[in-house]
Amino acid sequence: QEIIEAITPFMEENRYRNQTSFEVRVKDDHFYWIDATQRGGQPSTSSQLKLWKNFPQIVLAGAHGYLVDPEPAAEFSIECMVKSKCDGQTWDLADIDDELKPWLQLSYCCEVDGVVAYPPNDTHPGECGWLVAIGDSPHEVLDRAKELADMLPDGLDANIENLTGLIAEIEEANQEEAVCESKIE
Repeated sequence: QEIIEAITPFMEENRYRNQTSFEVRVKDDHFYWIDATQRGGQPSTSSQLKLWKNFPQIVLAGAHGYLVDPEPAAEFSIECMVKSKCDGQTWDLADIDDELKPWLQLSYCCEVDGVVAYPPNDTHPGECGWLVAIGDSPHEVLDRAKELADMLPDGLDANIENLTGLIAEIEEANQEEAVCESKIE
């Protein structure tokens, strides 16, 4: 909160109207503001766009100094990096199915006649954007992410398999929490 309070007058004076994200490192009860970024976070923004039905209203109200409570579309989200199998030295082309398009937040590309094209990129070779899935339980959102990943065209991949272990960790933590709560009662 101290960081936000410190930068708010500058943002107001300059009529700043965009998202901002940053990291804070804490050491010995002191915090250090690092990595100020004048855009939404990555990952996280793609989930916000899907999880909050009223995201545009939240942004508009925030730009005028008002807070609006998010209206959730689901309880959970998963974002998974979509990568190209290309070496980053040639143009990548992908024909994205219309059913899949709303769940992809693609970056560094253009779309021509329905085909998404990625120019060669030495900085982030193969990183195309984010696959986003939402659901009301960890299993539901993982199953949806798997369905969406299966819809990716040849040449693009989202490594959903790595998330399976994460879901198991969530379930284990929930079970431990339930045991602790039952002992308290």
